Amino acid sequence: MMGTYVKFKFSDTEYEFTNDLEFHGDYIWTEGNFSCDCNRSSFIQEHCDSEFPLMDCGDTIELIEVKEALT
Repeated sequence: MMGTYVKFKFSDTEYEFTNDLEFHGDYIWTEGNFSCDCNRSSFIQEHCDSEFPLMDCGDTIELIEVKEALT
């Protein structure tokens, strides 16, 4: 099954994961709903670090890489 590989960086720490969301290009991650800290922090909390705080809207979590991946 195809999904999406994502790597974020926040405060000198990188967070990477692969989820089962179908990859439709990088727009949603760079300009769309998943480009906001409120959503990115929830992805980090769900897939990488259960102690990561849920954040308000903003743009402090940097997107390092996003691409199609096998899940």
